[in-house]
Amino acid sequence: MSSRRRPYWRTLGTPTSLALYRTPDGWRYVVHFTGPARIADGALAGPPPS
Repeated sequence: MSSRRRPYWRTLGTPTSLALYRTPDGWRYVVHFTGPARIADGALAGPPPS
């Protein structure tokens, strides 16, 4: 049976900005939202080389 989970962007609100930045450990991102959660961030797993 498949689950009926809502996509995370519907619970966080509308994205307003996105930032991608490099750290010594790898690439990270942050997304700012208009909703109650305001910020989501994390790391990218294995992005392609530039």
